[in-house]
Amino acid sequence: MGLKTPADTLLQRFRKSPIDGDSMSNHTTTFRSCLLLWVLTYCGLAIGVEIQTVPIGLTDNLDDVNRVANDGTCCYGAVPYKYRIGQYEVTNEQYTEYLNAIAASDPYDVYNPEMGTHIRGGISRSGESGSYTYSVRPNMANKPVNFILVWDAMRFVNWLHNGQPTGAQDASTTEDGVYTLNGVNSFSWTEPFDAPKNNTVGRNEGARWFLPSEDEWYKSAYYDPRTEAQGGPPGDTHYWYYGTQSNQAPQLARTDAEGNVINPGPNVANYRHSALWNSAVGNVANVGGANSATYFGAFDQAGNVWEWTDTIIEKSFSDGLRPYRGVRGGCWDDWFWMFNAFRRPYGGDNSGDCHGLRVARAFSADDLNGDGTLDVEDIDLLSAQVRQRTLNTAYDLDDDQIVDRDDRRFWVEHVAKTYFGDANLDGQFNSSDIVHVSTINEYEDGIEANSTWATGDWDGDGEFSSGDFVYAFMHDGYELGPRQSRIAAVPEPSCGIIVLLIFAVALRSSFVRK
Repeated sequence: MGLKTPADTLLQRFRKSPIDGDSMSNHTTTFRSCLLLWVLTYCGLAIGVEIQTVPIGLTDNLDDVNRVANDGTCCYGAVPYKYRIGQYEVTNEQYTEYLNAIAASDPYDVYNPEMGTHIRGGISRSGESGSYTYSVRPNMANKPVNFILVWDAMRFVNWLHNGQPTGAQDASTTEDGVYTLNGVNSFSWTEPFDAPKNNTVGRNEGARWFLPSEDEWYKSAYYDPRTEAQGGPPGDTHYWYYGTQSNQAPQLARTDAEGNVINPGPNVANYRHSALWNSAVGNVANVGGANSATYFGAFDQAGNVWEWTDTIIEKSFSDGLRPYRGVRGGCWDDWFWMFNAFRRPYGGDNSGDCHGLRVARAFSADDLNGDGTLDVEDIDLLSAQVRQRTLNTAYDLDDDQIVDRDDRRFWVEHVAKTYFGDANLDGQFNSSDIVHVSTINEYEDGIEANSTWATGDWDGDGEFSSGDFVYAFMHDGYELGPRQSRIAAVPEPSCGIIVLLIFAVALRSSFVRK
């Protein structure tokens, strides 16, 4: 969940003197640091804010018709397309990275001063407008960010969609992309209401990142395709009451002095003032710390902070309808709002220590594990899902409504555009792949399910054995040349050579100093 990139880690190491108590030339240090940073950027290793997501398929699911919401409305959860949702709530560390990128000046108040002064806030601000900097408060890095307006949440999503740029808050960073905001930043309670602004801010086509709609959020939290006999909800209703795969109220999460959950389990949530730390009667806890997941593998959809959706909810008043935005899920101080029948509408100027966010993104077969790269980890994840006989049709790449070996073949041949047996992911299956796997020493090693695509598991059973050679050769790709692979090859030769050069420079400077 941390934001430290490979560049951060290696730069920290190189900035240290090779010999304790000795100091290096500032010029040498600067040269090595800049060169290393350039290499890591060139090789695609500087990742900025990394948000883990889980895929959600089952595109034929129906609405939850068994639950009438607290406002009298009914039937949520049907989503006829694949998508991904954040595995965790957005953290203070992630939001701090965002602030440092776009809020040196903060004309649209994406930073709420209560983040730095309130006992449950997690981010401090320093400096003057034009040179603001932001830092995470002690023990708050992995806690969910709060004091978030719906407009703040939309601007954060625009920034993700636009590629995490650095610069002023404008159309290229926060004001356009997924949501066309153009300065929208409040909700007026006096005539005329700013309903036109609120009602016209919707999700634009082609959104790569977005706030989940109410249906998208509801499905990821409560839906389970299993029958009761398979371990799903009672009565084959396919929807749980709580976002912990349970119809029983979750156990109260307990925390240590730093906000770590000390009683994680399958039905635990941070609500009802249960997280007692930092002298607060109820507080946020580390995201995912309760270890209670939805069917799809998302955490904290039953507690910690409420999460904004981009769904507009209209409420009736004596002077007409007013547009609100909905939040879903539980909060650290809730008694019952995490229950699936409860929805809460808020105006655009509502934010507090319970208002946070979770993001969603478009689904792509090019990136099954959601790390932004088409690579060996995607085929390993798909293989694991096939072995587990998953019901989650997000992994049904050939659209036959079943996840099986045919989906692995589709990924290899049509998504990655390579061959079975291409262990080193260079787009072809040849003798170099045989040499590659022979050096790993996992061939029939007797260790259960320890092999991956890169170490010889081409048939997807988790083992490297003679069956993998048979499987690869029967697909007739040996020595046919490249298939214009789209996979990120492992290792990347050019980057490897440059990285070795960096280490050589570092080592040489160490010897020169001696």
